[in-house]
Amino acid sequence: MKFRSKSKSIYFLVVPILCISELFGQDLSESKANFDSTNFYVFSEAGGIYIPSIKFETYNLTNVTSSATGTNSSLTVNSSVSLSDIVVNPDIGYNFIIGTGYQINENFGIELEVGYSSASLGSGSFTTSSSSSVSGTVNGTAFSGTGSGGGNGTISSSSSITYIPILINMSIQERSGQFQPMASLGLGVCPTIISSDQLNINWTESGTISNGVTTINYSGQVLAAGISTTQTAYPFAFKLKAGFDYELNRHASLGLRAWAMGLANSDFGDGLQSDLYGAVGLNASFKVRF
Repeated sequence: MKFRSKSKSIYFLVVPILCISELFGQDLSESKANFDSTNFYVFSEAGGIYIPSIKFETYNLTNVTSSATGTNSSLTVNSSVSLSDIVVNPDIGYNFIIGTGYQINENFGIELEVGYSSASLGSGSFTTSSSSSVSGTVNGTAFSGTGSGGGNGTISSSSSITYIPILINMSIQERSGQFQPMASLGLGVCPTIISSDQLNINWTESGTISNGVTTINYSGQVLAAGISTTQTAYPFAFKLKAGFDYELNRHASLGLRAWAMGLANSDFGDGLQSDLYGAVGLNASFKVRF
């Protein structure tokens, strides 16, 4: 009797547990299926980019040849010129982005984003310092010496600056309604290319030329025209983004994104470096969930 009573008690205890487990197991599996069907997504963005200004430390020009003529002198000057305090003011450009993400939970996701941005470099300003070797004639006598000087100048060109940011984003989004605000932080690298087809550097310089016996003071304008160059840097990039999505259906949404990106330690070579500068933009977005 004791054995039968114990079996009956176990039977009445196990049956409710199995029923509850079956019920919750079904709910959990359905919930998991619903979540798994939309945890991967892809997105694209496109819009405008504005770069307030870029300050570069130095840029070195070598073998800059100019002439210095006076009443009793005719000299050829071969200079090495260092441009410093360079500030350029790019025009408004465009950008587009493609990316993919994984929804870790309802509100938090991890994304991989790759972009392309381009803008004209516009105009710029700088200061100069130069050292030179000088040869020619002074008062009909052969002259050979050295010179040094400095001045201020401007830059004009058909140059462009191109960004290719590659970022890992941490994204937070409120997805409980049809209107879904979001914010994200992205970190990565941003290959940056400066391409110049017709770079014109124009400056006014004053200084002295001397051979140890005769010293000549000079002042004049120097033009380095038609320079073609392509230089690339790989700065660290960080990007803040905020905006919203409007859910069209369970899988697709349209949205708007405002963003700001900082670029640190851009080294283009030949002394052309920028410690830190930024860009901002406004993009329309489209997202598809699977």
